[in-house]
Amino acid sequence: ILAQINGISEQQTSFLVAAAWLHDVIEDSGQDSWPKVNALDLVGWGISPEVISIVSMLTRPDSSAENKQAETNLYYQHINANPLARLVKIADMADNCNRQRIKWLEELGKTSKVSKYLPALNLFELTDEEQSWFEERVNSACELDGLDEEEYLRYFTRHDQLYVLGDNLVQAR
Repeated sequence: ILAQINGISEQQTSFLVAAAWLHDVIEDSGQDSWPKVNALDLVGWGISPEVISIVSMLTRPDSSAENKQAETNLYYQHINANPLARLVKIADMADNCNRQRIKWLEELGKTSKVSKYLPALNLFELTDEEQSWFEERVNSACELDGLDEEEYLRYFTRHDQLYVLGDNLVQAR
């Protein structure tokens, strides 16, 4: 929807979708049982240079404590300057700010990081249409990925709007 709002071409939309799927792969790999992934791995897997560029831009650099705020500002400024990276980041922030997701995190004893996105949202200066989409996404049903079986069961028993069909968790609106 953000691509439609911003008049992105069909080719750019395909880059946008691929980058959205891969946006955290470099940053979040190397944890637990997953091997570390880098941009050269993406090249070897046949990912287009355009998508790799967006994914690399969305990967937070390691930062030192004394320069963290300046590096964070620069990170968001670079993303904002690239229309496709900007749209992926807006969608990522909307998912991470989703009220249902935040409630779920709190129930699991985890902390939401919503406050870290507020400066970026201000920097991105969302259009009225983008702001409307963002608010709708924040207030709509969220997808529940990354849950283990115990967390699925615990969430399912607390929220009657979720239904299990076979091995799939389906969320009704």
